[in-house]
Amino acid sequence: SATGVRMPAAARYDLEAENRSLGLGLAWDLPPGWTLTGNLRYVQSIRDARERGSAARLDQQWNTVLPTVGVIWQAAQRTRVFANVSRSGEVPTYWEILSGTQMNRLKLQRAWTVELGTRSTFGQGRDAGEWSASVYRSAVRDELMEVFSDDGTTSGTFNYGGKTTHQGIELGAKGSIALGNATLEYQGAYTFSDFRFRGGDYAGKRIAGIPRHLLAGEIMLRQGAWSLGPTLRWLPTGAETNHANIAGTRQDGYALLGLRVAYQSGARWQAWLAVDNVTDRTYASAFVIRGTGTAAMPTFLSGNGRSVNVGLTYWF
Repeated sequence: SATGVRMPAAARYDLEAENRSLGLGLAWDLPPGWTLTGNLRYVQSIRDARERGSAARLDQQWNTVLPTVGVIWQAAQRTRVFANVSRSGEVPTYWEILSGTQMNRLKLQRAWTVELGTRSTFGQGRDAGEWSASVYRSAVRDELMEVFSDDGTTSGTFNYGGKTTHQGIELGAKGSIALGNATLEYQGAYTFSDFRFRGGDYAGKRIAGIPRHLLAGEIMLRQGAWSLGPTLRWLPTGAETNHANIAGTRQDGYALLGLRVAYQSGARWQAWLAVDNVTDRTYASAFVIRGTGTAAMPTFLSGNGRSVNVGLTYWF
């Protein structure tokens, strides 16, 4: 409560979950340089809930068959290309099933996904590196959606009545560059996400809570036992806070700069210091997702300010 006094529990539950899975996977080599893969899984999931203060209970069971077919092409000695088509099923969690004293009967979230990608390496020795790229598209049915009321409390979880689409691009690279006795090591990843409603009440709108662009990376200069370098986490445009995509309610984009310093003695010990959000930027790291909203309504949660962490790592 606002006075700091613990309030009585809205409900108490006995929960029982079971998962059973049976799978079969095969791979066929098809010269020159091709491999055909297949996987078939049967999954049974059980989520039972009983409210202790009453006779109310909700027992749910989902049974699904999940096939995957893929192909891998060794295009060159250091370059591999892959493609696959797969079916997936997402079982509701108890967080989604239970809403205070309410128990939600939910369907399995199902999707067909097509993915195409490639990865390769370049350079030699201290100038070696690798990169990867992939693109995917998922056609989703009965997507699990949780929304919140005007005052920020949960309104429950439901299966969306229309179709939705998840699609995007993932890029990554890492490697090193020799600089005399020192080595410059780098790594970075970029994700583009376009999650949309294809039908239903929000047809054509973007699904809230998913940033369209996300870039993360770091550069470390290593000299002997020491390493030092900056880190970056960048959301250029933020994300929608409600499924209706009301103007003026989107999360602001932000960029967070960090610094890492480490000292490694031998192969077992490492001491490190990490400074996050060096510029002490104010930003919204999370927010309440609603069906609709106004510019005055979004509930944002502020991210951490400048912070310093020191640690010691030992491998054995």
